Amino acid sequence: YGDASIISNTLEVAEKCSAKIQKGRSLLPKYIKSLDSDEYLEEIAVFALREKGISDQVYKDRLQKELDIIKELNFSDYFLIIWDLIKWADTNGIGRGPGRGSVGGSLLAYALDITKVDPIKYDLLFARFINPERNDYPDIDLDFEDKRRHEVKSYLVSRWGEDNVAAISTYGEFRAKSVIKDVSRVYTLPFSDVNGITPLFETLDELKTNTKGKIFCERYPDIITTAEKLEGRIRNTGVHAAGMVVSSIPLSEVCPLETRKEVGGGGRSLVTAFEMNDAESVGLIKIDVLGLKTVSVVSDCLKIIKQRHGVDVEEASVKLDDGDVYRAIDRGDTIGVFQADAGAYRALIGQMGISDFNDLVVSNALVRPGALLSQGEDYISRKKGLS
Repeated sequence: YGDASIISNTLEVAEKCSAKIQKGRSLLPKYIKSLDSDEYLEEIAVFALREKGISDQVYKDRLQKELDIIKELNFSDYFLIIWDLIKWADTNGIGRGPGRGSVGGSLLAYALDITKVDPIKYDLLFARFINPERNDYPDIDLDFEDKRRHEVKSYLVSRWGEDNVAAISTYGEFRAKSVIKDVSRVYTLPFSDVNGITPLFETLDELKTNTKGKIFCERYPDIITTAEKLEGRIRNTGVHAAGMVVSSIPLSEVCPLETRKEVGGGGRSLVTAFEMNDAESVGLIKIDVLGLKTVSVVSDCLKIIKQRHGVDVEEASVKLDDGDVYRAIDRGDTIGVFQADAGAYRALIGQMGISDFNDLVVSNALVRPGALLSQGEDYISRKKGLS
């Protein structure tokens, strides 16, 4: 401290920096450079629909409408890259989910086996997935076996180049409660004093205005002063649980990079120093590659059933009108069932009752905190004929 050269050297480095950040570019790789991506996507989609034995004009019209929108928005390469990844995973026996979220409204995704949900059969809306009035890239959550997720990431790297693929950084900020705890720890305050006031506030203003908070701030003025300076600043960094970016040019030409130790591995992987929104603003496209334990469990079960009983459950198909299944769910026997094993979900099942597939759909939407608080009681009353 006190060495003026520290400041002058910092300024010298800053003056030599000439980096310019370009925004709004499209850095998605072209799937095959020698082919027209729009034509190729349409060709494989029409063929895939025919392979599923679907010839109804309603499906053909819907598919063409989706393809026209995707072509207009220049999303064809995105779908081809996702299709390529899914095809590779299936070829290599990596278990994956049937599709989750708004992508279920896409017939193109169903035709390409990105999802296993027929949106026309269940009256799902494509506009929930892609809105032509917005130029944002679609968000497709790809669920794979958690124990084999690293293989999927490795394929992305080998397919598009190790300099062109990276995970995405996340940044945690100092929040009101965490900053009080962190600053108090540095100042070696008694834990009892800190734990006694943290349940009493959500913001620093609340801390300064409630009775016990005032006493705390008066007793430890340095704590609140320092906390106010730190609130909203970056507290820690991490790696996005699922997000990967794939670029048509080396990422070093687009954004700052660093490496992080791989979870459960000895190597290090490339990570953008940009968080998700900043990465998207410079033209990088996020691909969500999630690893789910539930997918691993289901995949293992299917393999064991085939080994022991010679039954291919996926080929035989699981019926959606099996009464025994709905009775089990209605009893709350959902431990280990993805999402439905949460306490809030089991409580909702007990209140509303589950007897068919439509009830499952409703419960999955209704269990969200906002929906449950605003509509839950009314829906359950009407379902039971009480109002």
